[in-house]
Amino acid sequence: MKNRIRYSEKFWVPIIILAVVTLLTVGSSPLFRTNPWDDSNAMLTMGRSMLHGVVPYRDVIDQRGPVLYAVFALGALFKETNFFGVFIVQCLNLLCTYIISYRIAKDMTSEMIAPQWAALFGPLALISTSAFGLSGAPEEFAFTSVLYLADCKNHPNTTCC
Repeated sequence: MKNRIRYSEKFWVPIIILAVVTLLTVGSSPLFRTNPWDDSNAMLTMGRSMLHGVVPYRDVIDQRGPVLYAVFALGALFKETNFFGVFIVQCLNLLCTYIISYRIAKDMTSEMIAPQWAALFGPLALISTSAFGLSGAPEEFAFTSVLYLADCKNHPNTTCC
């Protein structure tokens, strides 16, 4: 039990730092009245439309893909009238990015820097991109998948490769 407690305690501080940075920088954050990017508003509308039975590309048209609409529909399940649900989905995406970055950092860091601190570079790199600036870009959600594939190269015995 002691190992488990120590193991979980070392992750709290980096995750809290990541949560605060996310809350202050993401355009979908509850601290902002609305998301200023037109495309995020359009994708949330498409996601809400899917929840109400509207068929994309037949009843309503936008240039993005159905997977991204499904992500925004998942966000609309939390809250349909604002971006709070999208913010939750983005936080989960950043948490997944942190976990994958930790797995990579655990294999690549020396004893000079702890892997939980080195793993912050993954989510912070994503937050600092221009794709993340206005919140909800497809590149933001694709980053986690690409990082996952990079992690597969380090763990060839897993089923992901």
